[in-house]
Amino acid sequence: MIRYPLLRRLAEENPAFVSAKDGLVTLRIQDRFVHSPYSPGKEALRLVEGLRGLDPSKTFVIVLGAGLGYHIELLEKEGFERGVVIETNPEIARIFQQIYELPSSFYWVGPEQTEEALDSIFALLDFSSLRWVKTVILRGSYEIGHYDAFEKRIQRLTQVKLGDFSTRLKFEEIWLIHMIRNLRNLRFSTPLAKLFFRQQNVPIVIVSAGPSLRQSLAALSRVRSSVFMVAVDTALLPLYEAGIVPDMVYSLDAQVHTLEDFLGIDRKYLSRLHLVYDMVAHPETLAFVKEASSGPHYVATTAHVDIDPQGNPFLLKHEFVRWLELELNTPLGDVETGGSVSTSVFHASFLMGGNPLLLVGQDLAFSYQTTHVASTSHYYRYFPQAHRLHPINTIFFEAILSRRLQKQPGIREKEVDSDFVLSNFKGWFEVSAKRLSEFRGIRCINATRDGVRLDGFLHEDIEDVLKKFPPFSHDREKLFVSDPLPVAPLHKIQKRLEALKKELQGYVFDDGFFEKIRDLGQEFLERYYMRERMLFERYGNRDTISLERKTYRLIKAIEELGDE
Repeated sequence: MIRYPLLRRLAEENPAFVSAKDGLVTLRIQDRFVHSPYSPGKEALRLVEGLRGLDPSKTFVIVLGAGLGYHIELLEKEGFERGVVIETNPEIARIFQQIYELPSSFYWVGPEQTEEALDSIFALLDFSSLRWVKTVILRGSYEIGHYDAFEKRIQRLTQVKLGDFSTRLKFEEIWLIHMIRNLRNLRFSTPLAKLFFRQQNVPIVIVSAGPSLRQSLAALSRVRSSVFMVAVDTALLPLYEAGIVPDMVYSLDAQVHTLEDFLGIDRKYLSRLHLVYDMVAHPETLAFVKEASSGPHYVATTAHVDIDPQGNPFLLKHEFVRWLELELNTPLGDVETGGSVSTSVFHASFLMGGNPLLLVGQDLAFSYQTTHVASTSHYYRYFPQAHRLHPINTIFFEAILSRRLQKQPGIREKEVDSDFVLSNFKGWFEVSAKRLSEFRGIRCINATRDGVRLDGFLHEDIEDVLKKFPPFSHDREKLFVSDPLPVAPLHKIQKRLEALKKELQGYVFDDGFFEKIRDLGQEFLERYYMRERMLFERYGNRDTISLERKTYRLIKAIEELGDE
Protein backbone atom coordinates (compact mmCIF):
# COMPACT_ATOMS: atom_id res chain seq x y z
CA MET A 1 0.00 0.00 0.00
CA ILE A 2 1.01 3.62 -0.53
CA ARG A 3 2.47 5.44 2.47
CA TYR A 4 0.49 8.62 1.86
CA PRO A 5 2.05 10.77 4.63
CA LEU A 6 5.50 10.08 3.19
CA LEU A 7 4.21 10.69 -0.35
CA ARG A 8 2.82 14.08 0.63
CA ARG A 9 6.07 15.04 2.35
CA LEU A 10 8.14 14.05 -0.69
CA ALA A 11 5.74 15.97 -2.96
CA GLU A 12 6.41 19.15 -0.95
CA GLU A 13 10.18 18.70 -1.14
CA ASN A 14 10.69 17.37 -4.69
CA PRO A 15 9.88 19.61 -7.71
CA ALA A 16 9.39 16.46 -9.86
CA PHE A 17 6.00 16.02 -8.16
CA VAL A 18 3.08 17.83 -9.77
CA SER A 19 -0.44 18.17 -8.39
CA ALA A 20 -3.07 16.54 -10.62
CA LYS A 21 -6.60 17.88 -11.19
CA ASP A 22 -8.20 15.17 -8.97
CA GLY A 23 -6.13 16.11 -5.91
CA LEU A 24 -3.54 13.32 -6.25
CA VAL A 25 0.01 13.91 -7.39
CA THR A 26 1.88 12.74 -10.44
CA LEU A 27 5.55 12.75 -11.42
CA ARG A 28 7.21 14.65 -14.23
CA ILE A 29 10.32 12.76 -15.32
CA GLN A 30 12.27 14.04 -18.35
CA ASP A 31 9.33 16.21 -19.51
CA ARG A 32 6.95 13.26 -19.36
CA PHE A 33 4.14 12.65 -16.88
CA VAL A 34 4.37 9.23 -15.24
CA HIS A 35 0.68 9.35 -14.26
CA SER A 36 -2.14 11.34 -15.83
CA PRO A 37 -1.83 15.06 -14.97
CA TYR A 38 -5.63 15.19 -14.81
CA SER A 39 -6.75 12.10 -12.89
CA PRO A 40 -4.24 9.44 -11.80
CA GLY A 41 -7.08 7.81 -9.87
CA LYS A 42 -9.29 7.27 -12.95
CA GLU A 43 -6.25 6.16 -14.93
CA ALA A 44 -5.56 3.48 -12.30
CA LEU A 45 -9.22 2.35 -12.45
CA ARG A 46 -8.97 1.95 -16.24
CA LEU A 47 -5.78 -0.12 -15.89
CA VAL A 48 -7.37 -2.51 -13.41
CA GLU A 49 -10.77 -2.70 -15.13
CA GLY A 50 -9.77 -5.61 -17.37
CA LEU A 51 -8.94 -7.80 -14.37
CA ARG A 52 -12.26 -7.41 -12.61
CA GLY A 53 -14.26 -10.61 -12.62
CA LEU A 54 -11.13 -12.77 -12.45
CA ASP A 55 -10.44 -14.85 -9.37
CA PRO A 56 -7.51 -13.02 -7.66
CA SER A 57 -6.33 -16.23 -5.96
CA LYS A 58 -5.83 -17.83 -9.39
CA THR A 59 -4.26 -14.82 -11.15
CA PHE A 60 -0.62 -13.74 -11.46
CA VAL A 61 -0.23 -10.05 -12.38
CA ILE A 62 2.78 -8.59 -14.19
CA VAL A 63 3.02 -4.80 -13.75
CA LEU A 64 5.23 -2.95 -16.23
CA GLY A 65 5.89 0.47 -14.74
CA ALA A 66 5.57 1.11 -11.00
CA GLY A 67 5.01 4.88 -10.98
CA LEU A 68 3.68 5.98 -7.61
CA GLY A 69 1.74 2.77 -7.24
CA TYR A 70 -1.89 3.94 -7.60
CA HIS A 71 -2.72 1.05 -9.95
CA ILE A 72 -0.83 -1.43 -7.77
CA GLU A 73 -2.74 -0.31 -4.68
CA LEU A 74 -6.01 -0.86 -6.56
CA LEU A 75 -4.87 -4.36 -7.52
CA GLU A 76 -4.24 -5.09 -3.85
CA LYS A 77 -7.67 -3.75 -2.86
CA GLU A 78 -9.26 -5.98 -5.50
CA GLY A 79 -7.48 -8.95 -3.89
CA PHE A 80 -4.68 -9.45 -6.46
CA GLU A 81 -1.64 -10.17 -4.33
CA ARG A 82 0.38 -12.49 -6.56
CA GLY A 83 2.56 -10.80 -9.11
CA VAL A 84 5.70 -8.92 -10.03
CA VAL A 85 6.33 -5.17 -10.42
CA ILE A 86 8.97 -4.15 -12.97
CA GLU A 87 10.41 -0.64 -13.15
CA THR A 88 13.42 0.30 -15.32
CA ASN A 89 13.73 4.01 -14.49
CA PRO A 90 16.14 4.54 -11.54
CA GLU A 91 14.48 7.76 -10.29
CA ILE A 92 10.96 6.33 -10.39
CA ALA A 93 12.16 3.11 -8.76
CA ARG A 94 13.86 5.03 -5.93
CA ILE A 95 10.72 7.04 -5.16
CA PHE A 96 8.41 4.02 -5.46
CA GLN A 97 10.46 1.97 -3.01
CA GLN A 98 10.31 4.85 -0.52
CA ILE A 99 6.55 5.41 -0.62
CA TYR A 100 5.16 1.93 -1.37
CA GLU A 101 5.15 -1.21 0.77
CA LEU A 102 4.69 -4.21 -1.52
CA PRO A 103 3.12 -7.34 0.00
CA SER A 104 5.52 -10.26 0.44
CA SER A 105 3.69 -12.19 -2.30
CA PHE A 106 4.69 -9.55 -4.89
CA TYR A 107 8.15 -9.67 -6.47
CA TRP A 108 10.13 -6.55 -7.34
CA VAL A 109 12.40 -6.17 -10.38
CA GLY A 110 14.27 -2.88 -10.38
CA PRO A 111 16.47 -1.02 -12.90
CA GLU A 112 19.60 -2.77 -11.65
CA GLN A 113 18.19 -6.13 -12.77
CA THR A 114 17.84 -7.62 -16.25
CA GLU A 115 15.01 -9.61 -17.78
CA GLU A 116 16.78 -12.78 -16.58
CA ALA A 117 15.42 -12.00 -13.10
CA LEU A 118 12.05 -13.20 -14.38
CA ASP A 119 13.38 -16.74 -14.85
CA SER A 120 13.57 -17.46 -11.13
CA ILE A 121 10.15 -15.89 -10.53
CA PHE A 122 8.46 -17.98 -13.21
CA ALA A 123 10.26 -21.09 -11.95
CA LEU A 124 8.35 -20.72 -8.68
CA LEU A 125 4.93 -20.38 -10.31
CA ASP A 126 2.61 -23.33 -9.87
CA PHE A 127 0.38 -23.27 -12.92
CA SER A 128 -1.91 -25.89 -11.40
CA SER A 129 -3.15 -23.15 -9.04
CA LEU A 130 -3.26 -20.41 -11.72
CA ARG A 131 -5.80 -19.69 -14.43
CA TRP A 132 -4.55 -16.35 -15.71
CA VAL A 133 -1.27 -14.47 -16.19
CA LYS A 134 -2.19 -10.83 -16.85
CA THR A 135 -0.03 -7.81 -17.74
CA VAL A 136 -0.82 -4.26 -16.58
CA ILE A 137 1.13 -1.49 -18.34
CA LEU A 138 1.50 2.04 -16.92
CA ARG A 139 2.18 3.88 -20.16
CA GLY A 140 3.55 7.03 -18.53
CA SER A 141 6.24 4.97 -16.82
CA TYR A 142 6.72 2.89 -19.92
CA GLU A 143 9.59 4.25 -21.98
CA ILE A 144 9.52 2.85 -25.49
CA GLY A 145 12.17 0.18 -25.89
CA HIS A 146 13.04 -0.07 -22.19
CA TYR A 147 10.67 -2.96 -21.60
CA ASP A 148 11.10 -4.81 -24.90
CA ALA A 149 13.46 -7.39 -23.44
CA PHE A 150 11.12 -7.94 -20.48
CA GLU A 151 8.08 -8.37 -22.73
CA LYS A 152 9.88 -10.89 -24.94
CA ARG A 153 11.08 -12.77 -21.86
CA ILE A 154 7.57 -12.78 -20.36
CA GLN A 155 6.11 -14.13 -23.60
CA ARG A 156 8.74 -16.86 -23.87
CA LEU A 157 8.58 -17.85 -20.18
CA THR A 158 4.79 -17.96 -20.24
CA GLN A 159 4.79 -20.16 -23.32
CA VAL A 160 7.47 -22.44 -21.90
CA LYS A 161 5.79 -22.64 -18.51
CA LEU A 162 2.41 -23.35 -20.07
CA GLY A 163 4.07 -25.92 -22.33
CA ASP A 164 5.74 -27.60 -19.35
CA PHE A 165 2.47 -27.55 -17.45
CA SER A 166 0.46 -29.00 -20.34
CA THR A 167 3.15 -31.67 -20.76
CA ARG A 168 2.83 -32.54 -17.10
CA LEU A 169 -0.95 -32.71 -17.34
CA LYS A 170 -0.59 -35.02 -20.32
CA PHE A 171 2.16 -37.28 -18.96
CA GLU A 172 1.90 -37.12 -15.16
CA GLU A 173 -0.03 -40.38 -15.05
CA ILE A 174 2.45 -42.32 -17.14
CA TRP A 175 5.43 -40.75 -15.33
CA LEU A 176 4.36 -41.92 -11.89
CA ILE A 177 3.34 -45.37 -13.12
CA HIS A 178 6.72 -45.79 -14.84
CA MET A 179 8.67 -44.58 -11.82
CA ILE A 180 6.91 -47.10 -9.60
CA ARG A 181 7.46 -49.90 -12.12
CA ASN A 182 11.11 -48.84 -12.50
CA LEU A 183 11.64 -49.57 -8.81
CA ARG A 184 12.07 -53.20 -9.94
CA ASN A 185 15.02 -52.09 -12.10
CA LEU A 186 16.87 -50.18 -9.39
CA ARG A 187 18.53 -53.30 -7.97
CA PHE A 188 20.24 -53.71 -11.35
CA SER A 189 21.15 -50.03 -11.67
CA THR A 190 23.94 -47.79 -10.47
CA PRO A 191 22.99 -44.17 -9.67
CA LEU A 192 24.45 -41.95 -12.36
CA ALA A 193 25.63 -39.68 -9.52
CA LYS A 194 28.40 -42.25 -8.92
CA LEU A 195 30.00 -41.12 -12.20
CA PHE A 196 29.88 -37.39 -11.58
CA PHE A 197 33.29 -35.67 -11.65
CA ARG A 198 35.28 -38.92 -11.40
CA GLN A 199 37.50 -37.70 -14.23
CA GLN A 200 38.20 -34.29 -15.69
CA ASN A 201 38.64 -32.98 -19.23
CA VAL A 202 37.24 -36.02 -20.99
CA PRO A 203 36.43 -35.17 -24.63
CA ILE A 204 32.80 -36.22 -24.94
CA VAL A 205 30.87 -36.38 -28.20
CA ILE A 206 27.09 -36.12 -27.84
CA VAL A 207 25.32 -37.77 -30.76
CA SER A 208 21.78 -36.65 -31.54
CA ALA A 209 19.41 -37.75 -34.29
CA GLY A 210 19.10 -34.55 -36.33
CA PRO A 211 18.75 -34.87 -40.13
CA SER A 212 22.44 -34.08 -40.78
CA LEU A 213 23.75 -36.93 -38.60
CA ARG A 214 24.17 -39.14 -41.67
CA GLN A 215 26.75 -36.69 -43.06
CA SER A 216 28.76 -37.08 -39.80
CA LEU A 217 28.78 -40.88 -39.47
CA ALA A 218 32.01 -41.43 -41.41
CA ALA A 219 33.82 -38.81 -39.28
CA LEU A 220 32.39 -40.31 -36.08
CA SER A 221 33.73 -43.68 -37.10
CA ARG A 222 37.23 -42.24 -37.61
CA VAL A 223 37.37 -40.39 -34.27
CA ARG A 224 35.58 -43.06 -32.22
CA SER A 225 38.69 -44.23 -30.35
CA SER A 226 39.67 -40.64 -29.47
CA VAL A 227 36.54 -39.68 -27.55
CA PHE A 228 33.97 -40.80 -25.04
CA MET A 229 30.68 -41.04 -26.94
CA VAL A 230 27.17 -40.68 -25.52
CA ALA A 231 24.20 -41.09 -27.85
CA VAL A 232 20.55 -40.27 -27.45
CA ASP A 233 18.42 -43.40 -27.87
CA THR A 234 16.88 -42.12 -31.11
CA ALA A 235 20.34 -42.01 -32.72
CA LEU A 236 21.14 -45.62 -31.85
CA LEU A 237 19.80 -47.28 -35.02
CA PRO A 238 21.78 -45.00 -37.41
CA LEU A 239 24.93 -45.60 -35.33
CA TYR A 240 24.29 -49.36 -35.36
CA GLU A 241 23.95 -49.41 -39.14
CA ALA A 242 27.22 -47.46 -39.41
CA GLY A 243 28.99 -49.93 -37.10
CA ILE A 244 29.62 -47.31 -34.39
CA VAL A 245 29.12 -48.39 -30.76
CA PRO A 246 28.74 -45.49 -28.33
CA ASP A 247 30.02 -45.79 -24.77
CA MET A 248 26.60 -44.89 -23.43
CA VAL A 249 23.06 -44.48 -24.69
CA TYR A 250 20.62 -42.23 -22.82
CA SER A 251 16.86 -42.92 -22.67
CA LEU A 252 14.42 -40.33 -21.32
CA ASP A 253 11.09 -40.65 -23.11
CA ALA A 254 8.28 -42.32 -21.20
CA GLN A 255 6.32 -43.40 -24.25
CA VAL A 256 6.30 -46.98 -25.49
CA HIS A 257 7.70 -46.12 -28.93
CA THR A 258 11.05 -45.52 -27.19
CA LEU A 259 11.51 -49.30 -27.29
CA GLU A 260 11.57 -49.10 -31.11
CA ASP A 261 14.97 -47.39 -30.84
CA PHE A 262 16.41 -50.70 -29.56
CA LEU A 263 14.48 -53.15 -31.74
CA GLY A 264 16.20 -54.52 -34.81
CA ILE A 265 19.63 -54.30 -33.17
CA ASP A 266 21.48 -57.57 -32.67
CA ARG A 267 22.39 -58.81 -29.20
CA LYS A 268 26.14 -58.63 -29.82
CA TYR A 269 25.88 -54.87 -30.41
CA LEU A 270 23.55 -54.40 -27.43
CA SER A 271 25.97 -56.34 -25.21
CA ARG A 272 28.51 -53.54 -25.60
CA LEU A 273 26.13 -50.78 -24.49
CA HIS A 274 25.84 -49.04 -21.14
CA LEU A 275 22.33 -47.67 -20.73
CA VAL A 276 21.40 -44.54 -18.79
CA TYR A 277 17.66 -44.36 -18.20
CA ASP A 278 15.63 -41.69 -16.49
CA MET A 279 13.22 -42.80 -13.77
CA VAL A 280 10.31 -41.89 -16.05
CA ALA A 281 11.61 -43.93 -19.01
CA HIS A 282 9.61 -46.93 -20.14
CA PRO A 283 10.34 -49.73 -17.61
CA GLU A 284 10.92 -52.33 -20.31
CA THR A 285 13.83 -50.35 -21.77
CA LEU A 286 16.32 -51.59 -19.17
CA ALA A 287 14.73 -55.05 -19.14
CA PHE A 288 15.31 -55.32 -22.89
CA VAL A 289 18.91 -54.07 -22.85
CA LYS A 290 20.10 -56.00 -19.78
CA GLU A 291 19.09 -59.32 -21.39
CA ALA A 292 21.99 -58.76 -23.79
CA SER A 293 24.31 -56.55 -21.73
CA SER A 294 25.54 -57.14 -18.20
CA GLY A 295 26.18 -53.41 -17.91
CA PRO A 296 26.72 -51.65 -15.69
CA HIS A 297 23.63 -49.59 -16.39
CA TYR A 298 22.67 -46.32 -14.76
CA VAL A 299 19.60 -44.55 -13.44
CA ALA A 300 19.19 -40.76 -13.48
CA THR A 301 16.53 -38.25 -12.58
CA THR A 302 15.42 -35.08 -14.30
CA ALA A 303 15.94 -32.01 -12.16
CA HIS A 304 16.45 -28.32 -12.58
CA VAL A 305 18.61 -26.06 -10.43
CA ASP A 306 17.21 -22.54 -10.25
CA ILE A 307 17.74 -19.38 -8.25
CA ASP A 308 14.90 -17.76 -6.34
CA PRO A 309 14.44 -13.94 -6.32
CA GLN A 310 16.48 -13.73 -3.09
CA GLY A 311 19.43 -15.45 -4.79
CA ASN A 312 19.03 -18.80 -3.04
CA PRO A 313 19.48 -21.94 -5.17
CA PHE A 314 16.73 -24.52 -5.16
CA LEU A 315 16.12 -27.80 -6.96
CA LEU A 316 13.04 -28.65 -8.98
CA LYS A 317 12.41 -32.36 -9.41
CA HIS A 318 9.47 -34.72 -9.42
CA GLU A 319 7.80 -35.17 -6.03
CA PHE A 320 8.09 -38.96 -6.22
CA VAL A 321 11.84 -38.73 -6.86
CA ARG A 322 12.27 -36.44 -3.84
CA TRP A 323 10.38 -38.95 -1.69
CA LEU A 324 12.30 -41.90 -3.14
CA GLU A 325 15.73 -40.37 -2.55
CA LEU A 326 14.82 -39.52 1.04
CA GLU A 327 13.75 -43.12 1.61
CA LEU A 328 16.91 -44.46 -0.04
CA ASN A 329 19.13 -41.81 1.56
CA THR A 330 20.90 -41.80 -1.81
CA PRO A 331 20.91 -39.30 -4.68
CA LEU A 332 20.22 -41.01 -7.99
CA GLY A 333 21.81 -38.34 -10.14
CA ASP A 334 20.12 -35.03 -10.93
CA VAL A 335 20.41 -34.15 -14.60
CA GLU A 336 19.09 -30.83 -15.80
CA THR A 337 16.98 -30.91 -18.93
CA GLY A 338 15.94 -28.28 -21.40
CA GLY A 339 13.02 -30.39 -22.56
CA SER A 340 14.73 -32.99 -24.75
CA VAL A 341 16.92 -36.04 -24.26
CA SER A 342 19.76 -34.18 -26.03
CA THR A 343 19.76 -31.42 -23.42
CA SER A 344 19.83 -34.06 -20.66
CA VAL A 345 22.80 -35.80 -22.29
CA PHE A 346 24.60 -32.45 -22.59
CA HIS A 347 24.29 -31.74 -18.86
CA ALA A 348 25.08 -35.33 -17.87
CA SER A 349 28.22 -35.21 -20.03
CA PHE A 350 29.41 -32.09 -18.22
CA LEU A 351 28.76 -33.76 -14.85
CA MET A 352 30.84 -36.75 -15.96
CA GLY A 353 33.84 -34.47 -16.52
CA GLY A 354 33.33 -33.67 -20.19
CA ASN A 355 35.56 -30.97 -21.70
CA PRO A 356 35.23 -30.21 -24.52
CA LEU A 357 31.60 -31.07 -25.15
CA LEU A 358 31.01 -31.69 -28.84
CA LEU A 359 27.54 -31.78 -30.39
CA VAL A 360 26.91 -33.87 -33.50
CA GLY A 361 23.54 -34.26 -35.22
CA GLN A 362 22.05 -31.41 -33.17
CA ASP A 363 20.39 -29.63 -36.11
CA LEU A 364 17.51 -28.07 -34.12
CA ALA A 365 16.10 -27.40 -37.58
CA PHE A 366 14.32 -29.24 -40.37
CA SER A 367 17.40 -29.77 -42.50
CA TYR A 368 16.70 -31.42 -45.86
CA GLN A 369 12.97 -30.95 -45.15
CA THR A 370 12.82 -33.72 -42.57
CA THR A 371 12.64 -34.04 -38.78
CA HIS A 372 15.16 -36.81 -38.03
CA VAL A 373 17.99 -38.62 -39.73
CA ALA A 374 16.97 -41.59 -41.88
CA SER A 375 16.98 -45.01 -40.15
CA THR A 376 15.65 -43.71 -36.84
CA SER A 377 12.52 -45.27 -35.40
CA HIS A 378 10.73 -42.04 -36.42
CA TYR A 379 11.66 -42.73 -40.03
CA TYR A 380 10.44 -46.32 -39.95
CA ARG A 381 7.22 -45.32 -38.19
CA TYR A 382 6.23 -43.23 -41.21
CA PHE A 383 7.70 -45.57 -43.81
CA PRO A 384 4.61 -47.88 -44.13
CA GLN A 385 2.49 -44.83 -45.02
CA ALA A 386 4.65 -44.01 -48.05
CA HIS A 387 3.92 -45.10 -51.62
CA ARG A 388 4.87 -44.08 -55.14
CA LEU A 389 2.53 -41.10 -55.26
CA HIS A 390 3.20 -40.08 -51.65
CA PRO A 391 6.92 -40.64 -50.87
CA ILE A 392 8.28 -40.47 -47.34
CA ASN A 393 10.00 -37.12 -47.95
CA THR A 394 6.58 -35.65 -48.73
CA ILE A 395 5.18 -37.12 -45.50
CA PHE A 396 7.94 -35.47 -43.47
CA PHE A 397 7.50 -32.20 -45.36
CA GLU A 398 3.76 -32.18 -44.62
CA ALA A 399 4.51 -32.81 -40.95
CA ILE A 400 6.90 -29.85 -40.92
CA LEU A 401 4.40 -27.52 -42.59
CA SER A 402 1.87 -28.32 -39.84
CA ARG A 403 4.16 -26.66 -37.28
CA ARG A 404 4.57 -22.97 -36.49
CA LEU A 405 7.83 -22.45 -38.37
CA GLN A 406 10.44 -19.93 -37.26
CA LYS A 407 13.52 -18.75 -39.14
CA GLN A 408 16.83 -19.08 -37.28
CA PRO A 409 20.44 -18.24 -38.26
CA GLY A 410 22.00 -21.30 -39.87
CA ILE A 411 25.39 -23.01 -39.83
CA ARG A 412 25.72 -23.31 -43.61
CA GLU A 413 22.84 -21.14 -44.77
CA LYS A 414 21.82 -17.63 -43.77
CA GLU A 415 18.53 -18.90 -42.33
CA VAL A 416 17.03 -22.32 -41.66
CA ASP A 417 13.55 -23.52 -40.73
CA SER A 418 12.98 -24.28 -37.05
CA ASP A 419 9.93 -24.05 -34.79
CA PHE A 420 8.99 -22.85 -31.32
CA VAL A 421 9.97 -26.08 -29.53
CA LEU A 422 13.33 -26.41 -31.28
CA SER A 423 14.01 -22.71 -30.67
CA ASN A 424 13.46 -23.27 -26.95
CA PHE A 425 16.05 -26.06 -27.04
CA LYS A 426 18.39 -23.68 -28.88
CA GLY A 427 17.95 -21.09 -26.11
CA TRP A 428 18.67 -23.70 -23.44
CA PHE A 429 21.90 -24.83 -25.14
CA GLU A 430 23.08 -21.24 -25.56
CA VAL A 431 22.42 -20.27 -21.93
CA SER A 432 24.06 -23.48 -20.70
CA ALA A 433 27.14 -22.99 -22.89
CA LYS A 434 27.55 -19.44 -21.61
CA ARG A 435 27.39 -20.57 -17.98
CA LEU A 436 29.76 -23.51 -18.52
CA SER A 437 32.26 -21.32 -20.31
CA GLU A 438 32.17 -18.43 -17.82
CA PHE A 439 32.10 -20.39 -14.57
CA ARG A 440 33.72 -23.72 -15.44
CA GLY A 441 35.97 -23.04 -18.43
CA ILE A 442 34.20 -25.75 -20.43
CA ARG A 443 34.62 -25.52 -24.21
CA CYS A 444 31.38 -26.14 -26.09
CA ILE A 445 31.70 -27.03 -29.76
CA ASN A 446 28.98 -27.62 -32.31
CA ALA A 447 30.31 -30.08 -34.86
CA THR A 448 26.88 -30.60 -36.44
CA ARG A 449 27.03 -30.45 -40.23
CA ASP A 450 23.81 -28.48 -40.76
CA GLY A 451 21.01 -26.71 -38.88
CA VAL A 452 20.97 -23.70 -36.55
CA ARG A 453 23.97 -21.72 -35.42
CA LEU A 454 24.33 -21.77 -31.63
CA ASP A 455 25.65 -18.69 -29.81
CA GLY A 456 28.33 -19.57 -27.27
CA PHE A 457 29.53 -22.58 -29.29
CA LEU A 458 32.47 -22.83 -31.65
CA HIS A 459 31.37 -24.28 -34.99
CA GLU A 460 34.07 -26.60 -36.28
CA ASP A 461 34.43 -29.94 -38.01
CA ILE A 462 34.79 -32.72 -35.46
CA GLU A 463 38.04 -34.08 -36.93
CA ASP A 464 39.63 -30.62 -36.99
CA VAL A 465 38.65 -30.11 -33.35
CA LEU A 466 40.12 -33.38 -32.14
CA LYS A 467 43.46 -32.72 -33.87
CA LYS A 468 43.96 -30.02 -31.23
CA PHE A 469 43.65 -32.49 -28.35
CA PRO A 470 46.00 -35.26 -27.22
CA PRO A 471 44.98 -38.89 -27.86
CA PHE A 472 42.32 -40.26 -25.52
CA SER A 473 44.17 -41.38 -22.41
CA HIS A 474 41.39 -41.60 -19.82
CA ASP A 475 40.52 -44.85 -18.11
CA ARG A 476 37.14 -45.80 -19.55
CA GLU A 477 36.59 -48.31 -16.75
CA LYS A 478 36.55 -45.50 -14.19
CA LEU A 479 33.61 -44.09 -16.06
CA PHE A 480 31.78 -47.41 -15.75
CA VAL A 481 31.76 -48.01 -12.01
CA SER A 482 29.19 -50.58 -10.90
CA ASP A 483 27.44 -49.93 -7.58
CA PRO A 484 23.77 -51.03 -7.79
CA LEU A 485 21.29 -49.89 -5.18
CA PRO A 486 20.93 -52.24 -2.17
CA VAL A 487 17.84 -54.44 -1.93
CA ALA A 488 16.90 -53.76 1.73
CA PRO A 489 15.83 -50.10 1.35
CA LEU A 490 14.00 -51.00 -1.86
CA HIS A 491 11.93 -53.52 0.13
CA LYS A 492 11.19 -50.79 2.68
CA ILE A 493 9.92 -48.51 -0.09
CA GLN A 494 7.78 -51.34 -1.42
CA LYS A 495 6.15 -51.73 2.00
CA ARG A 496 5.47 -47.98 2.19
CA LEU A 497 3.77 -48.12 -1.19
CA GLU A 498 1.78 -51.19 -0.11
CA ALA A 499 0.41 -49.14 2.80
CA LEU A 500 -0.61 -46.37 0.38
CA LYS A 501 -2.27 -48.97 -1.83
CA LYS A 502 -4.42 -50.21 1.05
CA GLU A 503 -5.49 -46.64 1.82
CA LEU A 504 -6.48 -46.06 -1.80
CA GLN A 505 -8.45 -49.30 -1.95
CA GLY A 506 -10.72 -48.02 0.80
CA TYR A 507 -11.48 -44.65 -0.77
CA VAL A 508 -14.81 -43.69 -2.33
CA PHE A 509 -14.70 -41.45 -5.40
CA ASP A 510 -16.90 -38.71 -3.96
CA ASP A 511 -16.41 -34.96 -3.44
CA GLY A 512 -14.15 -35.63 -0.45
CA PHE A 513 -11.66 -37.73 -2.43
CA PHE A 514 -9.13 -34.94 -3.04
CA GLU A 515 -9.14 -33.90 0.59
CA LYS A 516 -8.34 -37.50 1.58
CA ILE A 517 -5.47 -37.58 -0.92
CA ARG A 518 -4.17 -34.31 0.53
CA ASP A 519 -4.37 -35.74 4.06
CA LEU A 520 -2.04 -38.60 3.04
CA GLY A 521 0.76 -36.02 2.88
CA GLN A 522 2.36 -37.35 -0.31
CA GLU A 523 2.85 -34.62 -2.90
CA PHE A 524 3.35 -37.12 -5.71
CA LEU A 525 -0.17 -38.45 -5.16
CA GLU A 526 -1.62 -34.94 -5.26
CA ARG A 527 0.20 -34.35 -8.55
CA TYR A 528 -1.01 -37.68 -9.92
CA TYR A 529 -4.60 -36.54 -9.55
CA MET A 530 -3.84 -32.91 -10.52
CA ARG A 531 -5.94 -32.84 -13.70
CA GLU A 532 -9.02 -34.24 -11.97
CA ARG A 533 -8.57 -31.91 -8.98
CA MET A 534 -8.36 -28.86 -11.25
CA LEU A 535 -11.56 -29.87 -13.09
CA PHE A 536 -13.32 -30.29 -9.77
CA GLU A 537 -12.08 -27.06 -8.16
CA ARG A 538 -12.54 -24.84 -11.21
CA TYR A 539 -15.68 -26.23 -12.79
CA GLY A 540 -17.26 -28.51 -10.17
CA ASN A 541 -16.78 -31.44 -12.55
CA ARG A 542 -15.84 -34.69 -10.74
CA ASP A 543 -14.43 -37.04 -13.38
CA THR A 544 -15.24 -40.27 -11.55
CA ILE A 545 -14.35 -42.52 -14.49
CA SER A 546 -10.83 -41.04 -14.71
CA LEU A 547 -10.37 -41.25 -10.92
CA GLU A 548 -11.38 -44.92 -10.92
CA ARG A 549 -9.11 -45.77 -13.87
CA LYS A 550 -6.04 -43.93 -12.55
CA THR A 551 -6.45 -45.38 -9.07
CA TYR A 552 -6.74 -48.88 -10.51
CA ARG A 553 -3.55 -48.37 -12.59
CA LEU A 554 -1.69 -47.08 -9.55
CA ILE A 555 -2.78 -50.03 -7.41
CA LYS A 556 -1.77 -52.53 -10.12
CA ALA A 557 1.66 -50.90 -10.55
CA ILE A 558 2.30 -51.23 -6.81
CA GLU A 559 1.09 -54.84 -6.81
CA GLU A 560 3.53 -55.69 -9.62
CA LEU A 561 6.42 -54.85 -7.29
CA GLY A 562 5.47 -57.82 -5.12
CA ASP A 563 5.37 -60.22 -8.07
CA GLU A 564 9.15 -60.42 -8.39
